Amino acid sequence: MNASYAPYVPGQPFDYFHMNSIQELSNGHVIISARNTWAVYDVTKSTGKINWLLGGRHPTFFMGSGTHFYWQHDAVLHRHGLLTVYDDGAGDGIFNEHQSRGIAIHLNTKARHASLRHEYLHSPSVLTQSMGSTQLLGNGNVFVGWGAAPTYSEYTTGGSQIFSASFRSPVDSYRAYRSSEFKGEPLSRPAIAVRRSSLSGSDNVYVSWNGSTEVTRWRLRAGKSGKHLASIKKVRWSAFETTIKVRRASYFQVQALGSKSRVLPHGTSRIVAGR
Repeated sequence: MNASYAPYVPGQPFDYFHMNSIQELSNGHVIISARNTWAVYDVTKSTGKINWLLGGRHPTFFMGSGTHFYWQHDAVLHRHGLLTVYDDGAGDGIFNEHQSRGIAIHLNTKARHASLRHEYLHSPSVLTQSMGSTQLLGNGNVFVGWGAAPTYSEYTTGGSQIFSASFRSPVDSYRAYRSSEFKGEPLSRPAIAVRRSSLSGSDNVYVSWNGSTEVTRWRLRAGKSGKHLASIKKVRWSAFETTIKVRRASYFQVQALGSKSRVLPHGTSRIVAGR
């Protein structure tokens, strides 16, 4: 317990270790991040033997410039000795750094030398006291979730920030991941609204489908009766909300079409009156 940096309050439970990530390796080892010891451990799962320790009070590596981290989260070991970590840089009211960062550290386990490969900083600077993640993407880019900020951003391998977005306060994000394989298939129906156009005899139909990733086109149906609608137009999906300009009609409905021009499951909107 002497390895802990957590403040001790007499009479209160002492969270000296605070494990916040664990990665199981194929060789029977596990990689453990302990926030309150500022350290990452390689442990043999079957015996509990500590094979190496990065950071903290008694590291088994020589810690090269920029490799020290504080109150960290999400330690993941990749191929060729590359370790990614989210370095909070602050915690429990203690501020060790001016800003949080995602970091990639190369571990030479034979020479016991740790060197900073890359660091990923947010612009403008972000400093969080809890949570966070650093994800290595398949194309070599890095995706960082800034925990309690709550912001997430993407970087090139060299550290250039190419994307950033935030949730509104007071939402937190324990970790954030980017996936190219995710498919959004909502159970709710597309939203549709109609507003009269400034052009005589025309309406603007606004359509969106929150959460869907598979829409390629919208098929607009219209008619004098809600029971007798006919397809009158197809338009490409454009941004979150697509605007369709049409001649005025009594009733409208849209259908979300996928890549094969088929109506997606739950992809037919309610019928709404024209303006």
